[in-house]
Amino acid sequence: MSVPQLEMVKGSSRGRVAVVGDDRQCIYSFRGCHSNGMEMMREDLNATELKLTTSYRCSKAVIRHAQSIVPDINAHDSAIDGEVSNVKNCDDAKPGDFILSRLNAPLMPLALNLLRQKIPARIEGRDIGKQLLTMVKSQKAKSVPHFFEKINSWFEKQVARIGKVKGSEKKIEASQDIKDTLCALAENCNSISEVEQRIYSLFQDTDKTSRPAVILSTVHKAKGLESDRVFMLMHTFKKSDSVEELNIRYVAITRSRNQLFLVNSN
Repeated sequence: MSVPQLEMVKGSSRGRVAVVGDDRQCIYSFRGCHSNGMEMMREDLNATELKLTTSYRCSKAVIRHAQSIVPDINAHDSAIDGEVSNVKNCDDAKPGDFILSRLNAPLMPLALNLLRQKIPARIEGRDIGKQLLTMVKSQKAKSVPHFFEKINSWFEKQVARIGKVKGSEKKIEASQDIKDTLCALAENCNSISEVEQRIYSLFQDTDKTSRPAVILSTVHKAKGLESDRVFMLMHTFKKSDSVEELNIRYVAITRSRNQLFLVNSN
């Protein structure tokens, strides 16, 4: 939640306020979320803190791995042993599994490769698909080669426009991810309509009506979801000790109920 949202919460109640959340799942600073919102509310309300540090979702092995980032999390006594292991690729992925990345672009070739092998796959985020379709249409490209030219030109203009703005690094990174994602989607396509069809078919949201498939997702889109088996594309995560980057890794790790595979492709 952003600071204005937190202030609205405090001002809307005439009685008691209960604040429930996980301070280590704060990963939306680019949307204005307050990185220390839980602590701010605790101090402002002079609240009693009741810690919920037992995980009822994750296996013991997954929790041991998560403890390197959040030491006070614990697995429930009844949790299964589970597994955390290093692998070179996602070739073993099957419907129901998650493949998680920090960015969208690295997911594209993996999704297309799974589909070529006739393994059902989709990328989490219908809203992302809509945004990408809007981008494709706005370029008004006459062919796929022309589209590559247009999207590269768009990115150069974005860098020039936001290069000197506060917080430009994250904005440029987001624009780079859009460009790389669109280029990966357009690879080997024969027409712009084929690019659009790829977007339509790939980007969906997981719900009760969804058919079983390998779910490829950014960590941000996977927040709140879970799977027995999760593959983490380790090369996509930043080697940074900043709180937000550690939180992103923590959220990714704790999507797994049983097995966690750390994919080190390099």
